[in-house]
Amino acid sequence: MSETVTNHHLIEGSSLHERSTRSGEGIWVWSDRLGLSGILDQLTREDGHWVITELKKGYLAEHQSDMVQLCALAICYEESYGETLDYGYIYYERTRRRLKVSFDASLRQSVDEAVEQMRELSAQTHYPPVTENPNKCQGCSVKEACQPGLFRKRRASWRVVGDG
Repeated sequence: MSETVTNHHLIEGSSLHERSTRSGEGIWVWSDRLGLSGILDQLTREDGHWVITELKKGYLAEHQSDMVQLCALAICYEESYGETLDYGYIYYERTRRRLKVSFDASLRQSVDEAVEQMRELSAQTHYPPVTENPNKCQGCSVKEACQPGLFRKRRASWRVVGDG
């Protein structure tokens, strides 16, 4: 989704990024293999190795989706700059704590599986449920622009342009 609507979640997240002390902020990364691109929140040196940190406004927790996102960014960095990353951090603003995430084979496989699932979903002609956890929608920065939510309210189905 490329459309966003400014809401309090987006404003709080932007404020968090502005207040953080970061080196290597706003670095574009990409993976041709995965078909993904993104922007690093933070890139720093630690014990002679590059480390990325993803900033979250919530509470410290081991959310699999956050770890997969961080690992996807690491893979993009590796492909963009030819350097391997062994681990990174997710910094949670509300608790002011960070979670160390190892980019092991299992997590990297989870990234590949998530990308494959996204490709399968984009090929479908009907919207899937937005999330298995409806509480995720409450904190979503693009909630107001969510097409599956809007279409469900109208009881319409998603149709690929040109299908008649």
